[in-house]
Amino acid sequence: MRKTQMWIGISLLFGSLVLLTSACQKAGTEESLAVSEASLPREQAEPLKVREIIVGPQMTSVLPPPIGPNDPIEVLLRTTGTAPAADLSVTLISLADGSVAASQSIQIDANAPEEQKIRFERDLPWNTGRHLIEVMLDGALAAHQELDIYSEEAVLPQE
Repeated sequence: MRKTQMWIGISLLFGSLVLLTSACQKAGTEESLAVSEASLPREQAEPLKVREIIVGPQMTSVLPPPIGPNDPIEVLLRTTGTAPAADLSVTLISLADGSVAASQSIQIDANAPEEQKIRFERDLPWNTGRHLIEVMLDGALAAHQELDIYSEEAVLPQE
């Protein structure tokens, strides 16, 4: 009878150890999963950036024809990023006197195309000389490009 009690005691002890070991392993696995999930990088929206500015009537990467005082100024902005929304403003500044010749603002959202087209037109001719196109995203300077506006005589094709 004593051997039977001893076997029962050993069996109970062994069963308790098995239960305790499996419970510890389960808790350790859950804890390691929680730690590994916390250490995984969350997908964050990449801020919008201006990748390229193209200025000119054809808006191509090749050298555009000169811009005259009566020509509209077309600006193509290529952006990258996945941010849900951003305020984009484009300002044309005359470098001769620092005055703002034209300005436009638009709201870009997550569904906006990667290319934004801005067109500046005015009834009066543009001042000739060097100008600066300044691009702001959410109030911060994102890009800039200089351009020259030539006199009408310089723009006319020579025959």
